[in-house]
Formats: sequence, C-alpha cells, structure tokens
Amino acid sequence: MTIRQKLIYGLGALTLLNLVMGVAMVLVLGEVNMLVDELVSKHVELEETVYAMRHDVSQLRRYEKDSLLNIANQERLRSYLPRHEKAAADLAAHTDAAERKLRAIPELAEMLNRITTIRSLTAPYLSAYATLTREAPTAGLSAEQANIRFDAGREMAHKLEQAIDELTKATIEATREHAEETNDTTSMLRTGAAVAFSLAVLLGGLLALGLYRSIQTPLLALTEFGKRIADGDFEHKTAYRFTAEMAALHETITHMVDAIRERVAYNRAIINRVPDPIIVTGPRRNIRALNSAACTLLGHAEADLIGKPLGDYQGADIYGTEPPIDRLARTGEAETQLDFTRVLSGETRYFHSRAATVRKPDGTLVGYMEIRQDITDVKRGELAARERSERIAGVARDADAIATTVAEAADQLSDRVGEAARGADRQLQRSTESATAMDEMAATVREVARNASDTNRTTSEMSERAKQGAEIVARVVSAIEGLGSHSRDLRGEMEQLGAQASGIGNVLGVISDIADQTNLLALNAAIEAARAGDAGRGFAVVADEVRKLAEKTMNATREVEAAIGAIQLSARRSAEATDVAVRGVTGSQSLANEAGGMLQEIVQAVQQASDQVNSIATAAEEQAATGDELNRIIAEVNEISGTTAMRMSEAETAIAELSAQAAALRRLMEDMK
Repeated sequence: MTIRQKLIYGLGALTLLNLVMGVAMVLVLGEVNMLVDELVSKHVELEETVYAMRHDVSQLRRYEKDSLLNIANQERLRSYLPRHEKAAADLAAHTDAAERKLRAIPELAEMLNRITTIRSLTAPYLSAYATLTREAPTAGLSAEQANIRFDAGREMAHKLEQAIDELTKATIEATREHAEETNDTTSMLRTGAAVAFSLAVLLGGLLALGLYRSIQTPLLALTEFGKRIADGDFEHKTAYRFTAEMAALHETITHMVDAIRERVAYNRAIINRVPDPIIVTGPRRNIRALNSAACTLLGHAEADLIGKPLGDYQGADIYGTEPPIDRLARTGEAETQLDFTRVLSGETRYFHSRAATVRKPDGTLVGYMEIRQDITDVKRGELAARERSERIAGVARDADAIATTVAEAADQLSDRVGEAARGADRQLQRSTESATAMDEMAATVREVARNASDTNRTTSEMSERAKQGAEIVARVVSAIEGLGSHSRDLRGEMEQLGAQASGIGNVLGVISDIADQTNLLALNAAIEAARAGDAGRGFAVVADEVRKLAEKTMNATREVEAAIGAIQLSARRSAEATDVAVRGVTGSQSLANEAGGMLQEIVQAVQQASDQVNSIATAAEEQAATGDELNRIIAEVNEISGTTAMRMSEAETAIAELSAQAAALRRLMEDMK
C-alpha cells in the first residue's frame, strides 16, 4: 500500500469517526437544549406568573386597607378605587396566564383545580369590597364600623392568599423536580458523550499510530542509510525492504550515492595528482581528508591518518613557529600564510604554507584546510635573480658614480670655458674700445698740441688780470674791517637794551605782586564789611572798587610784561644776529686776506703754467706720434681676441654636448636601478 493510500484510508477513517462523533454530540446537545428550554420556557415562566399573582393579591390587600382607613373621606376613597380595580384586573390576567402555562405542562394538570379555587375566592372578595365602598358613603360608616362590616370579605382574602401560597409552593416544587430530572438527563448524556469521545480518540490514536509506524519505519531506515553515507561509508547497503514511494526514494538516494561516489573518486584522483600536500581537518583539528602528497609528507597511509589529530604528526618543530591551522583556530582569522625552511637530506628546502577556514554557506565552521607548496626552485631562482640584480645594481652604482663625476667635471669645465669665452668676449670688446679710445686719444693729443700755444697766450693775459684782482681784494679787505667795527658797536647797544628790558620786567613783577596783595586785602575787607551788616555797606562798596582797580592793574601789568618780554626777545635775536654779522664780517675779512694771498700765488702759478704749457705742447707732439704706433698694435690684438672668442664658443658647444651625454648616462643608470 502506498503512503498516499495509507493517508487516504487513515484520514478517511478519522474523518468518519469525527463525523459520527459530531452527529452524536449534536443529538445530545439538542436533547439537552430541549430539556433546558422546557425548564426555562415553561416551569420558570409559570413560577414567575405565580409570583406575579402573589404580588397582585398583596396590592389588593394594600388598597383595601387604605380604603377602610379613609372610608369617611369620600375624596380619598375615590382615589383608591381605581387602583384596587387595576390590581384585580392584573390578578385575573395573571390567573388566566397561569392556567394556560399549566395546561402546557401535562404533568402539572392537577394544579388546574387550584386555579379554579383561586377564582372562586377572588369573586366574593371583590364583590364584598365593591358593596362596602358603594354603601359606606351613604351609610356614614366609620373606619371601625367598615372594618367590622368587611369581616366576610377579609376572610375570603385570607383564603385567597393561602390558595396562592399553596400554588406557589407547588409550582416551586414542580420546577425543582423538573430541574433535577433535566440535570440527571444532562449528566447521563454528558457521560455517554465522554465515553463516545474517548472511544473515538482511542480509535483515532490507534489509526494514527498505525499510519505513523507505517511511514516512520521506512523513513528511519532511509535516515540510517543517509547517515552512513554522510559518514563516508559509500558501500553501505540497508536490509529493509522498501515498498511504493519509499522504494522509489531509496532507489533515488542509491543513484545519488553512486553519483557522489563517482564524483568523490574523481575529485580524489584530481587532488591526488596535485603535487602539493593538501590536508583538511575538522573544527577540533582532526584529519578528515588529505591527498597522496600529504600522506607521503606525513609518512602514513590515509586510513591510518583519518580522524587523528594533525598535531600528532606536525607541530611547531616543523614550522619553526605556531602551525597555520593552530593560528586560525586560536585567532578566528579567515586565512593565514607562512613561509618556512626545512633541511631534508642535508639540503635546505623552502616551503610556503597557506591555511584557510572552511565554512558552510550559513557561516558555520566546518573545519580547516592547509596547502603546502615546495617553493625551493622558485626561491633559488629568486635568490639568483636577486644576486644578479645586486651585481647589476653595483655596476649601475659604479657607472652612476662615473657618470656623476663626468657630469660634474663637464659642468665645471663648461663653467670654466664659459667664463673664458665671456672673458674673450670682454677682451675683444675692450680691445675694440681701446682702439677707439686710442683714435680719440691721438686726436685729443693733436688737439692738445694745438691748444697749448693758445693756452700760453691766455696765461699771460691771466697773469695781468690776477695782479688787478689782488689790488681790488686789498680794497675789499679795508671795507670789511670798517663794517666789522660798526657791527661790534651795534651788538654792545643791543646787549644794553636787553639789560634795561630785564630791569623793567623786574619792576613789573613787583607791581604785579602789589596788585595781587591789594586784591587780597580788598577781598578780606569786603568779607569784614559783609559781617558788619548795614554799617559796613559803604566800606564794602569801596573795597569792591579797590579790588576791581587791583584786577585792572594786574591785567595791565601782564600786558606790559608781555610787551617787555617781546622787546627782550627781539633784543636777544638782534644781538644774536649782530653777533652772527660780526662773525661773518670777521670771516669775510679773513677770506679776503686769503683771497689776496691766493691771487698773489695765482700770479706766480700762471707764470709757472705758462712755462709748463710750452713743455706740454712739445710733449703732445711726441705723444701723438707714439699714439699712432700704439693704435696699430691694438688693431693686431683685436684680431687675435676675435679668433680666441670664436674658438672658445666652439669649445663651449662641445662641452655642453658632453654634459648632455653624461646626464643621459646618469638617467640610464637610474632606470637600471
């Protein structure tokens, strides 16, 4: 039977069982509802109607009492009559309702006699009350008389109350008995429903258990089969005989395992062909997979290594430091690399180890993987290349030093040649300038020779005029001496004027002090006059006038003092100017005397110059002949300087080219580095 059929039959049986249980429960609940409805709609309503009848009788008795107490008061009596009539009508209506409800309950049919009794008692009571209330006003009865006269009606009222009480008790008892019957019936139905439900649950559980066992057993077998495959036992075969869908699922899993086995074998063959050792461990660093190179490295067969701790076969003694996988487990890093060396068979070997964590797509740690590469050949090639590079770098450094030296020497030589070229240019320029200057000098010398004779004649004339100037200077000296005498007299008079002005200033100071004292005395007198009152008023006026006069005197004294100060200042300035004039006259006199002496010397010098001019004329003629010869020599030097400058320019160009070649060599050395 297939799982689909099992589920259909099992669930169908459970559904049918639930349907039967549902119908039974509906029937039970319907019966319970009917009993409860009968209890509520018939018995309880009957009980409420009987209680209403008791209330109506109570109202009749109340209005009866009020009417008897107010029998003599017609107005109040008339107010109670409608109320009593309404209570009577309510009692009749509730009595009819009780009769109808009793007829609806067959088991309470015997209570209809009580309704008849109540009606037979109600009519005489109401008749007696109506007769009393109708006849009492005309008879003039008092309350006591009316009460005595209504004894028969009161007796009927007591019997009516007793009949209604008995009906109430009977109704309550009937309701209680019906409620107990309903409760018993409900309990019986509830018990039956519970038993039926328990049977349904038991049957459903048995069906579900059978269905579960029919599906679980093959699933457990498939689970065990998949677990063995997951543990790497690809040769495992299950002994369970699967049927239907489970057989198809088992066959599918078997095909999947075969495909996985082929893929694993294929991958293992590829990994074993990798010359580098590859080791895969679990989270606890137990070996879970490795290739042939790793087995050779560890010196054991794969079967002997699977599940063993990797640290038992290689540790810090192999790597010279913490193993890469141990480092990953300690730090939680995703990847790490390590280069280390080992001496194998007397030969130093270089290794590069790279380890990484292996995680599921959800980030769960599965284990670690390490790949170790033998990079000895690469390392040796790298070392050889490094040695060649170092040798090339050494040669490059030497060539760079040579190039630097050549460049520096070329630069220095270029500077020297440049300086020499510039010197040659300057020499050529100076030679040209010298040639031009010699031409000009030759012309000048000839001009000097021509002017020498003219100068001789002019010198004779200057000698005569110098003699005349000496006589004029002698007369000027005499006039200056007279001016100096007058200036000294003027200075003495200005000094006397300053002394007299100083005396006047002293007198004015005394006058100012007197005026100040007078002003102070006048102020004191005014104060004393003010103290004297009316008797000193005239004296106060005089004191005030004296004070004003003293102030005017002080002001005038200040003005005169200022004028005297100005006179003194002018006198001092005039004296200073006169003194300056005296010194100037004295100096002019000295200069005039010196000028006279100089003119005498000029006369003598002019005579000597006349003699020298004759000698210069002779020498100028000789110098003109020498200048012509020197001009010819400078022309030859100028030609040689031009040739030298041209050669220096060519040398500077060659040296510049050498410097450029040295710089290019230096850049080449830099590139080689």
